[in-house]
Amino acid sequence: METYNFLVGVGTLLVSGALLYYTRESVSLMRDSMSARQRAAADKTPWWRTKPVIAVVILAALTWVPWIYGLAYPARAPATEEVSDYNYGNLPDGDQFILATLKTTKPDKKVIGMVLHYNGLVDIKDAKGLQKSAPYDYTEGQKIILIDPDETFRREVQLGARGTNYFIIEVPKNVSSDQFNTLRQAENLGGTIIFQKAKTP
Repeated sequence: METYNFLVGVGTLLVSGALLYYTRESVSLMRDSMSARQRAAADKTPWWRTKPVIAVVILAALTWVPWIYGLAYPARAPATEEVSDYNYGNLPDGDQFILATLKTTKPDKKVIGMVLHYNGLVDIKDAKGLQKSAPYDYTEGQKIILIDPDETFRREVQLGARGTNYFIIEVPKNVSSDQFNTLRQAENLGGTIIFQKAKTP
């Protein structure tokens, strides 16, 4: 895109230069046919300060704005998805699982799986009852993350609780699951959600 904007600016500059040259030559020819009084009046405003010339210069300069802006603020590439080929849900024993393929390896990070029954009464990042797995190494490839929920969560499943949300969060290597109880607390510790899905039981 920056190259395109640059070429547009160059093209406009060349066209503008040709227009300015044509304007100067036209003014020169006109001055040759002017009377002394008309020439004296014209001398008060040089050709390069006339309104048409100023307008052309401004328009030419504006075509370079996108190129200059692109250099100052280059477009960021879309963030790469961290997770693919996923599955999630309940196991027969009541445990929860997230089966996902991590696309990269990050030796300085861990991943933690989480599940939450969300009722929509508060921001989901502040919702209580977050169930968490142990930290897993952030390594490329398929990974099954097991979550052993508490009795309250298990009872909610038996009663048909809806709004079950599954998450994977990446955290610094030194962060453990017992250091946070909400998604917001995890983010405050340097965590980033890389996977989020919801389903009804």
